[in-house]
Amino acid sequence: IREIDLRQTECRVTFKKPLRAAASYTFLGADHDHNRHTVAVTKKTLSKLPARIESSLSFGDLEAIVSRLIWCSAVTLSPLSRFYPVIKWSARQVNKLNNNKAAAEDLLELPASILPLLSQWLASSSQKRQVSVFTRAEQKHLSVFSDASLKGWGAMLLDNNNNQIFLAGNSWKSDFS
Repeated sequence: IREIDLRQTECRVTFKKPLRAAASYTFLGADHDHNRHTVAVTKKTLSKLPARIESSLSFGDLEAIVSRLIWCSAVTLSPLSRFYPVIKWSARQVNKLNNNKAAAEDLLELPASILPLLSQWLASSSQKRQVSVFTRAEQKHLSVFSDASLKGWGAMLLDNNNNQIFLAGNSWKSDFS
């Protein structure tokens, strides 16, 4: 803290309050508690998610919910591979939105296979997680999902250590139909 105070003076920066070390704090939408070794999504962020998942949602709401849940998974260290079917199905729906085949306010029915998984993902986002710096650094966990059809191919790589999603795909050069 002394080093920060020294640099603050050199840079002519003023803080509202004097700095002090804290064992628990909120930073970038996450509540950190170093004494209990936990991290949780803030109540403010959770308030932007619905209390429960309805069987029909607008395209815009689906995009917002899944985007926030991906972010919450990074905070709670929940592997995205658990929710791959939701991510894949949602990406297809958002693609319709991005290609002007649907409007943000248009409603869509959630398939019976997606609704419980999306509800489970929503429930997991509000849980506090025990964190250990060494456990995450020592274990590498990647999940690869691939898919192909007569029209094209695709693959999704989920880096579960830092919750990154990598996508690749294209249409076939030849027509197989």
